[in-house]
Amino acid sequence: MRGKKALRGMGMDGLTDRLRDIVLFAAGLIAVGALFMAAFEGLNQRFPSALFLGTLGVVCVFLVFMPKIEMFKVWGIEAKLREVKDTLTEAQVLTKKLNKLAAINARVSYILMGWGNRMDGPSAKEKQAILDEVDRQLADMEISPEERASITKPFVQLIGIDFYYIYVVVMERYAKVKSADVTRVYEKDKSDANRAIVQKFVDEEGKWMAAKGGGPTGDINSFVFEEAINKATPKEWLNDQERVKAMTFAQQLISMFKACEKKGGYTAEAAEFVDNYRRPRGVDEKSRELFGRAYGDTY
Repeated sequence: MRGKKALRGMGMDGLTDRLRDIVLFAAGLIAVGALFMAAFEGLNQRFPSALFLGTLGVVCVFLVFMPKIEMFKVWGIEAKLREVKDTLTEAQVLTKKLNKLAAINARVSYILMGWGNRMDGPSAKEKQAILDEVDRQLADMEISPEERASITKPFVQLIGIDFYYIYVVVMERYAKVKSADVTRVYEKDKSDANRAIVQKFVDEEGKWMAAKGGGPTGDINSFVFEEAINKATPKEWLNDQERVKAMTFAQQLISMFKACEKKGGYTAEAAEFVDNYRRPRGVDEKSRELFGRAYGDTY
């Protein structure tokens, strides 16, 4: 009886408002949970479920904010909503919240595209096409250049790491070619002079391996691409002509990476480079382009 009296005292309008608040609160919780789960699923390379959860999160966000603003445009969808009191003040507050939401969604998109299937899956061109759409959304939401740079930095750093490993694998596999050369000569003539040549090559390759280290580790934001590439450029076991070619290749990568930093993602040249050379067959193709030979070729 007491509950029924409370409901009658509240009135239908009050009850409706209370139910609406409960539904909106639940939708907000679902939105946050869905977005975080979408990020988790994406990082574990379960992209269909990540897409579903991301879509669910955006739909719930619409449900939360639709009663509050008059006009909202996001992800290419326009919704005309009812007017409310103090529209200007509320719209300003909500715009800030929506900008923050757009920034969070963009950050998730860049992280997923950067980490998802590091050397397989969608091509670099396909990834960047999606991120260009995200970038246009950031512009529509008036996200500051500083905020956008913060969002895109991890993705750009991962582009640099891809460049680095392509370069290093090209050099490591060509070192096997050079090692095979001196070993072949020694097998034909096991003289002290040829033994010394083999040992010299082994020593020089060992120094290079130690100097370049294990590559980028730990926090990717601390990875400095130009320093890493310069360390990974052989100075000893290549001859003069080969050394010039290796250094020219390194400078090409440094220039491409700087262009990617400026754009906040793949340039057309960078995307084509990664798509062409990220797999073993492509690495050997690059070795042939640079030095005329690749590991596994017959002589």
